[in-house]
Amino acid sequence: MAYSGQPPNLDESVRRARQAVMDAPIDHPQRAILLSSFGLALQARYGANGNPADLNRSISALQRAADAMTPGEPAASLYLSNLAVAIKQRYLISRDPADLDEAISLGRAAMAIAEPGEWSTAVCAGSLASALYARFTAQHDETDLRDAVSAAGEAVRSVGPDDPNRATYVDIATGLVTEVASLGDRWPDVEDAIRLSQATTAILDPTEPKVVPLLTASQWLLLKKLQRQPDAATVHECVAVGRRLLEQFPHDTRRAAVLSNIALAEQAHFDISGDISALDEGIRTTQAAVDADPRSDWLSNLSNVLRRRYERLGTLGDLDQAVRAARRAVDEASADDPAQAKYLSNLALALRMRYEHLGEPRDLDQAVENGRRAISSVTPDDSDRPMLLSNHSVALRVRYQALHRIDDLDEAVDAARTAVRLSDVHDRHRPGRLTNVSALLVTHFLRSGVPGDLDEALATGRESVSTTPANDPRRPLFLSNLAAALAYNDEPQGAAEQLRLAIEQSPADHPDRATYMYSRANILAIQARDNATLAEEVLAAWQDAALSTTAATSVRLSAAHTRAEFAAESGNLWSLASESYSQAAELLPLLVWRGLQRTSREALLSRWAGLPQDAVAAATESGDSQYGLPSMEQSRAVMWSQLLDVRTDLRALHRAAPALMAGLAHVRAELEALDNGMGVSGDS
Repeated sequence: MAYSGQPPNLDESVRRARQAVMDAPIDHPQRAILLSSFGLALQARYGANGNPADLNRSISALQRAADAMTPGEPAASLYLSNLAVAIKQRYLISRDPADLDEAISLGRAAMAIAEPGEWSTAVCAGSLASALYARFTAQHDETDLRDAVSAAGEAVRSVGPDDPNRATYVDIATGLVTEVASLGDRWPDVEDAIRLSQATTAILDPTEPKVVPLLTASQWLLLKKLQRQPDAATVHECVAVGRRLLEQFPHDTRRAAVLSNIALAEQAHFDISGDISALDEGIRTTQAAVDADPRSDWLSNLSNVLRRRYERLGTLGDLDQAVRAARRAVDEASADDPAQAKYLSNLALALRMRYEHLGEPRDLDQAVENGRRAISSVTPDDSDRPMLLSNHSVALRVRYQALHRIDDLDEAVDAARTAVRLSDVHDRHRPGRLTNVSALLVTHFLRSGVPGDLDEALATGRESVSTTPANDPRRPLFLSNLAAALAYNDEPQGAAEQLRLAIEQSPADHPDRATYMYSRANILAIQARDNATLAEEVLAAWQDAALSTTAATSVRLSAAHTRAEFAAESGNLWSLASESYSQAAELLPLLVWRGLQRTSREALLSRWAGLPQDAVAAATESGDSQYGLPSMEQSRAVMWSQLLDVRTDLRALHRAAPALMAGLAHVRAELEALDNGMGVSGDS
């Protein structure tokens, strides 16, 4: 035989294997083994020299081995698997889909007769996984990817510590896990991929290079699982995987992404448990991500988690920080950043919430503007479009309620309906989008009087509640919106019951709980006029809402004022009315704080123009002057007292602390300039 240029042992192996086949009788009991050995020798030489003739002869020999095997033969699965591997190699040359189909068919047949737990099972499962992955890459059939993940898991679980193919199985598993993670929301079930990642990581030394990509993909998959079906075990595992990753690169910008993902898991823990400390930890972890790498992704995430704590605790400082972080995210994003729409929408969300807390029109106009920019920056089929449309619809509804522009309301209804239509039926955000439609259609009904609006509001409101788990923290809001639809449909008892559930399911210090109490008392007020027991209940509810330190000031003031009016109209509760008017007057300075534009403060005060006179009238009727005149003076002097606040004589301070006085004088000048500029320009 002429020398082929390959190591002599390969040529010699082929020669000996061929001779063994030739020497054995046709009915030799080990003929299948001999043919298989010959085919594998040719396959090995093909791997070294790349000669297609060797590959074709290998396939022929392996096919004959498969044909010669007897039923129940221990190595039968290997004969089939070896043939499958050779035919898959031919596919890499021919690119003939029929070769790949045949390789997969043979691989499945091999797995069907393989003994679980045997080393041969790892061989069969690994080759099948490789062939399925190759077909998925070519044809993008998700069934192939799902089956490949399953087969790779079998290979990894069956491999021994000294198996020479161990590295191959790890490579296949790592590629598959990374592939599934890259599909994101397009992949319906990540459970098998998570288990494959866990099993593969378990057989690796922590220092092996494949550990990092496996853990990275695993953390991403765990987050996807949390988004779809949150549970405490997945939260803990996601955080643990993140901690392991942080150990892999203690001084690396990749830490920021890992920290941000850990923070998302901590927020999921808050969703499950309602534990505020989980949200606090999420803020600290996200801030650490920003400190490690201040890019737009992490800044936007920081804005979100701060906003969520504001939603839970009502702390304005959190909301201000959320707005600042969201602005930085938008400002620092590149023009071609694919997440620009999310940054804009998150900024719009924070601005809209700050408007609802403070009443500053600039915030609301900017929220609407940024919402529109977010929607216009994505394609009609973008997966984020439903979220962008739903968030925008809420801002438009709030502005309609403030300015009564019908165009805002029509645009809001259209955006909210489109968001629901584009949402997958299993999308966990769909109930929230449904409740937005419900709330908007109630508002539209009040404008149009069209019964169909109210019917749709009731249907979407009921669906939002029925498709939301009982322990979901959003459920009280959905119940409240359904209550509004029921109330306008002349179903006060049903509305009151939904609000009772909303109150019951809200934490005692939740900012929205006061709104639910206020709304429920308003619904029951008509019946309460002829029911002394019920009257006590609604008066107590308004009082609790007014005293809530976490609720928006506008809600607290409205509750105190409504309580006062109810008491006054009862004719025999003047002392309580006087007390409540006084309580409302005390809240006015909080409503029109100096951070608002002067025109905004004046507009807000105009809504309560009659408060001083009502307070005096109630005090007069009750014969108690301790509330009336002070309330009147406090209400009328709010703006004047704010002016005095910045014009205090600083001469005594100058004598005691000149440096501090100079700083305060500068601040006073800035505030006066701000007021003057705002009053003249009217910018929004």
